[in-house]
Amino acid sequence: MTNTPLNYKDLSILIEHFKEKLPTLRFEKIIVPKLKNHPTGYEKNLFVFRFESEKGPFHLWVHLQPPLYLYWKSGKGPQASTNAPQSPFQLQINKKLSGKVLHEFDVLLNDRRVLLIFGKSKIDGLLFQLIPSRPQLFDVEIKDQNLKIRNALKKNTLEIISREESRNTPDLKSRFSDQESIETWIREIEDHRNFSYFLPHLQKIRNTIKKQEKTIQKQIEKLQQSLKHSQNEPPWEKYGNLLKAVFHENPPLQNGVRTVYDYETEENIQIPGKEKSITKEIERYFHLSKRTKTRIKETTSRIEELQNKKKNLESIKNTHLWIFEDKVPENWKTKVDLVYEILAIKKESSSDFKNKKKWSGPTFLSSDQTPIYVGRNLKENLNLTLRFAKGNDLWLHIKNRPSAHLVIELQKNKTASLQTLNEAAQLLLHYSGGKQWGKIEIDYTFQKYVKRIKKSNKITYSQNKTLWIEFDPECFEKVYQNKIN
Repeated sequence: MTNTPLNYKDLSILIEHFKEKLPTLRFEKIIVPKLKNHPTGYEKNLFVFRFESEKGPFHLWVHLQPPLYLYWKSGKGPQASTNAPQSPFQLQINKKLSGKVLHEFDVLLNDRRVLLIFGKSKIDGLLFQLIPSRPQLFDVEIKDQNLKIRNALKKNTLEIISREESRNTPDLKSRFSDQESIETWIREIEDHRNFSYFLPHLQKIRNTIKKQEKTIQKQIEKLQQSLKHSQNEPPWEKYGNLLKAVFHENPPLQNGVRTVYDYETEENIQIPGKEKSITKEIERYFHLSKRTKTRIKETTSRIEELQNKKKNLESIKNTHLWIFEDKVPENWKTKVDLVYEILAIKKESSSDFKNKKKWSGPTFLSSDQTPIYVGRNLKENLNLTLRFAKGNDLWLHIKNRPSAHLVIELQKNKTASLQTLNEAAQLLLHYSGGKQWGKIEIDYTFQKYVKRIKKSNKITYSQNKTLWIEFDPECFEKVYQNKIN
């Protein structure tokens, strides 16, 4: 249910439900909420709008990336995140709307855009566009029945729309049948949000257990082969004792063997040899015997240790059954911390993200939340490519043309999706002035294959692949909205 986008009818019923409950509200501020279970301490495109009233505080949750949603709750709501950057838009809205009364809360006719109108003059407002392909937040000025809207994420982008404009939409069915279904949906949204923070930990634990099991099994098999090899070594100690018994006879070494009498079998046997001196040969046999015994003992001990580790992993799986259930357990944070400690998994804290090296130039997040960095001039290009980027990051450049440099940050053993590559290519065309170039070739390779040409500001690269790309305004707008710096 939470992954299915809200349609116009859903929004209409949802808003009517909230309007019946809401008293006269006065805008206080917009914040990015603090999320104690989120690895960064906050979530991008999740906002809380705080309001005051005679009946106490209320707050509006708005999520502007899939799954898209908005809902009201009583109370002051969560604290503001200290890690989240404050956008100029936030500061502007807080200054413009602070203390103003909310006069209207409605959905535009046959549309998935929700309008909030503030102030006595009723000329200031906010517009939430809850369309999955183009989720946006707009600052609104109202004149007559027209809305002058400005995209919150871009400067000087204006659009005029009519409040009375009716869009042709099919006959829609709503997921909401009564108040209980709305409250159930809100609980599902909050559970889904909680699960989305829990899921990376769950996947990390599952992957760690799987990896450790595989590694342990491989190590056991390798050690068992080594043990078998050691156990099949010649009986060096017996050879040494036999030579000691015939030391006075000094049997000669002929063709790499000595013939000695075995008192156990009462037969002559041949034993391999290397040393002409019988004393040195005896010492060699006892040294080899000692080495073989040590190897067998250490290998057996190591196999037992690994088998105990394997049993411990089985015990963890049997004790913490929630690891293999696709639902959030109670007190999951405590349980995750415990398993992290048992499995020796390094835990990333919000301070790790906060202290992470930041790129000073344009920074974006792709659809799958992969960071993309852009250089806009010679100085930024060289810094980005040769100093900031890591060896396994992807580096993009327009083929056979001067262009911006672009880097896609990749985690260890990860690759960039085709969607991320396409979005990065759109940004590269934009910053290189190539929107009107038609189809163009874009080369990409790992940063470790990019080198600076000596005594110049030029670079050379190898091991590259090529994309054929044409500027796509819709794809560009989508990724440009996710600009974070």
